[in-house]
Amino acid sequence: MQFTLEEGEVVALLGPNGAGKTTLLRAIAGLLPLASGRVVLDGRVLEDAATGAYVPTEERSIGFVFQDYLLFPHMSVVENVAFGVRSRAVAVEWLERMGLARYASARPAALSGGERQRAALARALAPGPRVLLLDEPLAALDASTRAGVRRDLKAHLSAFRGVRLLVTHDPLEAVTLADRLIVMEEGKQVQSGTAVEVTERPRSRYVADLVGVNLLRGRADHGAVRVGSASVAAAGADSGEVFAVVHPRAVALHRARPEGSPRNVWQGRAGGIELMGDRARVRIEGEVPMVAEVTPAALAELGLVEGSAVWVSFKATDVAVYPA
Repeated sequence: MQFTLEEGEVVALLGPNGAGKTTLLRAIAGLLPLASGRVVLDGRVLEDAATGAYVPTEERSIGFVFQDYLLFPHMSVVENVAFGVRSRAVAVEWLERMGLARYASARPAALSGGERQRAALARALAPGPRVLLLDEPLAALDASTRAGVRRDLKAHLSAFRGVRLLVTHDPLEAVTLADRLIVMEEGKQVQSGTAVEVTERPRSRYVADLVGVNLLRGRADHGAVRVGSASVAAAGADSGEVFAVVHPRAVALHRARPEGSPRNVWQGRAGGIELMGDRARVRIEGEVPMVAEVTPAALAELGLVEGSAVWVSFKATDVAVYPA
């Protein structure tokens, strides 16, 4: 896995649990040894597994905000912030920036979750690092405070002009805070780009599930995409390996074989039904697994329950195709 982070941009590492996101952050910081590869900052090699070059963590211009913040419980808040910079005056200045000056003498246990996060961020930024790493910065917060802290964090990240890299598995957090997304799965980069680029053209099942669309992969051949033994009609499909995306709202459900113009019609079985506000998502098992999204009224009218036989249809023009 190789990528470059530019000064001034906020990049989010997004991926499922176990993808290797935190491991990568710790490797960049020098907290875990590299088995292969290297880390370079401003042209200086911080670590190179091939040559054995290694710059200790404390000598790297990197600030790290850990998921649980890891503030020293026996120290006051100002002592925590001063720990890396060895200057109480600088620590007080950062507490004022973060709106925490009144808690300077308090212990971390006296702070709320959002206040502890700001204290941890102040401690990471006080030494003036070139790189800021954040591991799941909002994960320790409850849902009621997360939105407000997210807004504050976005403002603080905007004020820091170095390299900013954060780890998250929350797509809302990634889209809100980052300029660019890097999607990781099983230790590998599977997709990179802006939020729009990643969500409009998912390249893995994980991303498709986040976005809430059906993702198929197959071989295009002049208006159709071969997916296993099935053929999916897709307007604009030319030739070669492709991804095909179908939005669940474009998928119609019927209890009998439908008549009319849809070119994609096949029979399946309702494998699961999930009510989500004013919509119901129905997972269809069959030759081409598909998720359909209908209104609860339509669901009731069809009389669908888990295990029901059902027909699926959608138009060729509802299939978006792009190279794999």
